[in-house]
Amino acid sequence: MKTLFYIEPHPIRNSLVGFRSVAQRYLPLIFSIPYGHEVRMFANRATYSTIDGDVRLHFDKLLSTSIKEESYLEQNLKSWDSNGCKEWVDLMEGKGKHCDFQINLLNRLYRSFQFDAIVHWGENGAITKFVEDKPITRVAMELGCSRNPFFNSIVMDPYGTNGSALLTKLGIEDIRTAVNNTQLSAEEARFGYTPSSFSKEFEDLRKVTKNVKKIAFLPLQVFDDANLLRFSKYNKLSEVVLDIVPKLSDKGYVTIIKPHPSSKYRPGSFQENAIARKALDPWNKSIIWCNEETRITNPEFYSLSDIVVTVNSSVGFEALYFDKTVTVLGDAVYKPKDVFPSLEESMSGNFDHKKYLDHIGLIRQFVLNGYLQNHALCTNPRAFFQKLKWVDQAWKNSNGIPSKYIQEFYNK
Repeated sequence: MKTLFYIEPHPIRNSLVGFRSVAQRYLPLIFSIPYGHEVRMFANRATYSTIDGDVRLHFDKLLSTSIKEESYLEQNLKSWDSNGCKEWVDLMEGKGKHCDFQINLLNRLYRSFQFDAIVHWGENGAITKFVEDKPITRVAMELGCSRNPFFNSIVMDPYGTNGSALLTKLGIEDIRTAVNNTQLSAEEARFGYTPSSFSKEFEDLRKVTKNVKKIAFLPLQVFDDANLLRFSKYNKLSEVVLDIVPKLSDKGYVTIIKPHPSSKYRPGSFQENAIARKALDPWNKSIIWCNEETRITNPEFYSLSDIVVTVNSSVGFEALYFDKTVTVLGDAVYKPKDVFPSLEESMSGNFDHKKYLDHIGLIRQFVLNGYLQNHALCTNPRAFFQKLKWVDQAWKNSNGIPSKYIQEFYNK
C-alpha cells in the first residue's frame, strides 16, 4: 500500500510553517515503515527547514515544493485579518485560486508517486476534489472531540474533519444499526475520571452561582477556527454571543462564557474576545465571563450547568460524559442528524428527554469505542498503518456510502 502524508503548504496565520507540528507528528511514521507499505511525506520547503530530527537520513521519502511553487506560496503570504483568512476558508470549501494551485500540485505528486491513500491534517477542499475521480482513499486527521482529562483522541476519517466528517452524514438509526443497539452509559464513559481536587477559582464561581436557578455554559472557539468559519452560520465571535446570550437571558439563564484556551496563543484573539464581551454590555448581569487564563476545568463547568450551548466545540461532546442537555448550533464531528435539541428546546425542556438519552448513549458507544483513536497512535507505526488499512478497506468495501462505511469500519 502506497501512502502520501500531505502537510498543508498553504500560508496560514501569516506563516508558511503553520503545520510544522503536524509534520513533526508524522515523522515516526516516515522513519519506521512496516512491511508491505511504501510511504512518502510532502511539505513545503519552509516547513522542512524547521522540523526537528535528522530528516536527511530519510531524504528519499520526502517530497517538497518546486522553486516555482514555493515562490507562489511566499508571494501569497497575506495579512490574516484581511484577505488571508478568507482565502483559507475558500480553500477549505474547495474554491479559489489556492484550491486550483493545490490540485495542480497534487497531480504533480501523483505522477511521481501513485499513492493509494493520502493522509492529511485538517480540512482541505483541494484534496476533496482531487480524490473524486481517482482510486485513492483520503484519510483526514484532526484532534478528536474528547480531550484530557477524558479519552485523549484523534480522528481518521475518509469523509473529512469537523463538519465534513462521517457522523454529519448519518442519522441516529444508522448508528444504532452499526453498534447493534448497544449503548455506552455516561458512567461507563467517564470511568476512571475523578477530580482529585477543585480549584479555588471553581469554588469562588460556585459561591457566585449558588442562588442562580438556571445556568448555561457557552464555550467559545478561537476567532479564526475552521469550525466557526467553515462549519457554522457565524463569522465572528460577537455574532455568536449576540445570537445566543440574549435568548438565554430572556428565559432567565445566567450564561457562563469561557474563551477558548488557545486564545492566549493566537494573535488577534484577545481583541476579538474583547469585542464579543463588549457587545454583551446590555446583558452584563446575565453573564459570567471567564478570562483566558482560567484554571477552571470543563468538568467543573459541566457540574454547574443545566445546559451546554456550543457552535460545534468538542466541549459539546465531552458534556455527554455527564448526560448534559447540549445544543450544537453548527456542524460538528459528533453531530448526526436529528439528535441534539434546538436552543429553544433546550431552554424550555420541551423535547423528548428519554429519547435524547437513548440517542447520546448510542453516539458515545460509536464515538468512544470505534470512531476516535488514541492520541498516541502516531507514535506506533504498526498500529497506525493497521488502522489506516482498516479505513482503506472499509471505504472501498462501502463504495463511499456513509451508512455502509460505518458498519464496515465499526465491525472490523
